[in-house]
Amino acid sequence: MGKSIFWLFGIFLLVFQDNRSVWAQNQDQAEAKKLYATYCSSCHGDNGKGDGPASKSLPVKPGDHTNGAIMNNVSDKLLFEII
Repeated sequence: MGKSIFWLFGIFLLVFQDNRSVWAQNQDQAEAKKLYATYCSSCHGDNGKGDGPASKSLPVKPGDHTNGAIMNNVSDKLLFEII
């Protein structure tokens, strides 16, 4: 009986820890979408292709965030510094 309570408690902790993690990720994604719409989409476009309305008037075309060949080679540190 002691082992079954131990295992039940362990499963209980894992389930609730995972739910909080998913909830936090959903909140982070929602906040990230708001920030992108506010600060980035005018130049980079709604889909990140660098075709936002303000991009036409810029001397250098904004980067295409959907280009994996380029974005996969950029470190998180560099992206953080750029932003």
